[in-house]
Amino acid sequence: MLGLLLVGTLAASVFLAGLIVGGGFADSTPPPTATQVEQILGDGYRAGKQLVYYNLDADLHGLDQQSWIFVWRSRSGTDQLRIYDNDNGRLALRLEFPTGSTAKGPGQLLTHQLLNVDGFFEQELVAAYATPETWPGEVPFVVTWSEARRRYVLAPLLSKTVSPEKRPVALVTRLQDPLRLVYRSGSTYAVKAYPVDTYKLLPAKGANPALLVVATTTEKKIRYLGITGPAVALTTFSMRPLISTDDVPQLTCVYPLTSLTPTKDFQAGLLKVEVPLTPLTGFAPDPFAPADTSKATGFSDSDTGGGTSGDFLLSERARHTREDPTPCGTGGIVGSAVLAHAPKRKHHG
Repeated sequence: MLGLLLVGTLAASVFLAGLIVGGGFADSTPPPTATQVEQILGDGYRAGKQLVYYNLDADLHGLDQQSWIFVWRSRSGTDQLRIYDNDNGRLALRLEFPTGSTAKGPGQLLTHQLLNVDGFFEQELVAAYATPETWPGEVPFVVTWSEARRRYVLAPLLSKTVSPEKRPVALVTRLQDPLRLVYRSGSTYAVKAYPVDTYKLLPAKGANPALLVVATTTEKKIRYLGITGPAVALTTFSMRPLISTDDVPQLTCVYPLTSLTPTKDFQAGLLKVEVPLTPLTGFAPDPFAPADTSKATGFSDSDTGGGTSGDFLLSERARHTREDPTPCGTGGIVGSAVLAHAPKRKHHG
């Protein structure tokens, strides 16, 4: 009995010592969520990073399951996306992008928004990634929660370039090669994605699938009113739900115009589709240029004339396609003038 008492006393002493070293009983109780968020923010700021985007109430799982999103920018200008989920009261890092080396220079997230891509309960994070090599092109991608795999999946919106058979002219060289995106979600994964000049994703609504419109600069030049500018191809895709496509969006190309037969009403019909009809000739600041010499060198959609962002034009393209879907094809080429598969006649540009 004396031996048993000694063993019991020794075990209790070891247990208490462990509690003291580990911080006591409070160590098994997670601190409040606000305290954990402050810790994440403090760690980032102490590392010299800048918080460029955050969302502390992202519904990435559906049914009001909260997630926390942070995008940090390091001193070198590289952005890092980090997504946390609640794991028994503790904020657990569930996705980190990029991880490893994906480019020779810094990479930045130019856009980030929460959209309902699938039409189900949850939302997805849609963003665009760019490097000095791809700029002024950007690589759009989507982050979605896979319930079957119990992890986040980062999928390219364009895993294949626009088909050469369906685009009227070749794209510029910088848009022809994919970029390798490396991320960590439990383990490390890599995907390849193609850049575009700009894009717009119209969320799913009811039975209507999400629509993706991309603008890509071509090798063709358009001359109009003494000005020479690059021709830009607009292509619209219908997106099947991610849940049924093994985590890679399946895109079906759709034509935004029912007829391009040249008639006296041809231009009027084009105007109806492209309301308002504006050239894609705007420019955006170079995110990788030194701050003191930053110049507007990147492609962006033009203003509509009413002070609205050029996204409006791409949204109109998507909305018209949803109302009147037709066979696959690249819907139009725009630049300083507008050309949409028109016959090679001088008065069409």
